[in-house]
Amino acid sequence: TGTDSGMVGADAGPDFDGGPGDDGGPGVDGGGTDAGPVCPPSCADTVDCTDDGCESGSCVHTPNDSLCGGGERCNPVLGCVPNRCTRNEECDDGLFCNGAERCDPSGSGTGCVAGDPPDCGDAFSCTGDSCNEDVDACVHAPNDALCGDTIDCTMDRCAPADSDDPSGCVHEADDAFCNTAFCTTGRTCNPTRGCRGGRPRDCSDANVCTADTCEESSRMCVSTPRDADGDGYPAETVTDGGTIHMCGGTDCNDGEGSINPGAMESCNGVDDNCNGTIDEGCPTSLPEDCGSAQPIVLSGSGAGSVSGRFDTLMDDYQTSPICRAPTGGRDAVYYVDLPRGLSDVTIDTIGSSSDTVLGIGFSCDAAGLQIACNDDFDRSMGTQSRIWLHRIGSGTSTTRVYILVDGYRDTTSGDFVVNVQRRASAPDSCSSIGGTGPLDISGGGTVVGYVDGFVGTQNGTCASGGPVNQPEAIFRVTGPGDGTMGFNVLSTDFTPNVYLRARSCTGSEVGCATGASIGGGVNGATLNPTVTAGDPYYFFVDGGRGGYAVYYTP
Repeated sequence: TGTDSGMVGADAGPDFDGGPGDDGGPGVDGGGTDAGPVCPPSCADTVDCTDDGCESGSCVHTPNDSLCGGGERCNPVLGCVPNRCTRNEECDDGLFCNGAERCDPSGSGTGCVAGDPPDCGDAFSCTGDSCNEDVDACVHAPNDALCGDTIDCTMDRCAPADSDDPSGCVHEADDAFCNTAFCTTGRTCNPTRGCRGGRPRDCSDANVCTADTCEESSRMCVSTPRDADGDGYPAETVTDGGTIHMCGGTDCNDGEGSINPGAMESCNGVDDNCNGTIDEGCPTSLPEDCGSAQPIVLSGSGAGSVSGRFDTLMDDYQTSPICRAPTGGRDAVYYVDLPRGLSDVTIDTIGSSSDTVLGIGFSCDAAGLQIACNDDFDRSMGTQSRIWLHRIGSGTSTTRVYILVDGYRDTTSGDFVVNVQRRASAPDSCSSIGGTGPLDISGGGTVVGYVDGFVGTQNGTCASGGPVNQPEAIFRVTGPGDGTMGFNVLSTDFTPNVYLRARSCTGSEVGCATGASIGGGVNGATLNPTVTAGDPYYFFVDGGRGGYAVYYTP
């Protein structure tokens, strides 16, 4: 079986042309089962001494020396040739990829010497180089996967004919890869640096009553009714270029988050709830004295404000003598109720057109309203006052604080404003500096506070005796422009020691002062350091537990 009769297509053996994968077998060429290459109808060649067959879809021709005469062997190209070669052609095995064989008559065996395989390397790293017997040639298959770079916006392919790079790779910039985001347009691809440039998508709908934004998640431009103060109520009107546009919203003041239809009406001369009526439900009498004192109601954010005029009031009380306000100034009395727990509260008269002095007290009477005072925390303006309450309150009940706003002298008249802002209390420890930090009193004013816990471990160099872990109050202060500070600390509960440190809570000491009795049961300490403008400083009130007042003038 498998022998040649000398005629093309004359194979009679069962291994040829009739088996699966050949054109004569079932399921061949007409069926849908063949997945690989197939041989031609016949693999017979013109060489009588080869066994011809089909393997893996290719014709193979295997020399069979038994089909030649004595002293001969089968050459797959020439047929039967002498056992020992006489010329190069007799050594040719019909294969290209193993090189051209040659005849060496003096050599051993048949005298045929193997050839040298061709060097198929093309020097381009992105091609797969191989020798192909089917075409008797070297082939160089481009592999785009070997051309990937770190630039996401390039089309990377293997094309040696188009490339100036030794690798044979081509990296073509494609701006389409840079413009996948909806809210950014116009980005371009730099083939060596990646995506560059671009601009936000213009989502303006030319309607001043809407806020126009680009929403990446939905890939849409979104226009919503304008709510500039973010209080959840759209603007009633919007002014653009001096023109007032009616927008149909309900917020009568879209520049102030505390004014909207859902706000509580405060007694401050403002329509807080946008119902067209100012201060409805507020007392009609003046906050003349303790008997007619009026509340300052705090909003959910802890803010409250009232306004009035000195002209309509009488002189009922005097602020503490330490502020040196002349007698006879007209005054008003307000109060604010602080919730349970410790609070930091800022009370100021910023916005007043008249010269004010502030007093503070926890009982409403002539002596109680003189706990502490402040006049002109900002010397350049000379009309505004500020008092801080630091760590004030009770864990079991609300705390009422009375506020006396006084005209500086008997000729003071005009409008005044009292602003209140409550916050959670700032801590008094160096370990808290990385968090909320101590209360910042950089702008100047008066602090009324209370120290009670032995949490500190600080001590000034000038302090004599006493435990190092006495409690202390800590305040942050920025060096003022003229480089001078003035601190005056008073207490009826302990003798204060005060000191100032530069740049950090544990930094170098700038100044230290010990306290002493100043008469009338009051103890005090004074510190007037020279500092660097703009640098951070930390001021300490130390020496015991109880209430104190810090008068700070930058």
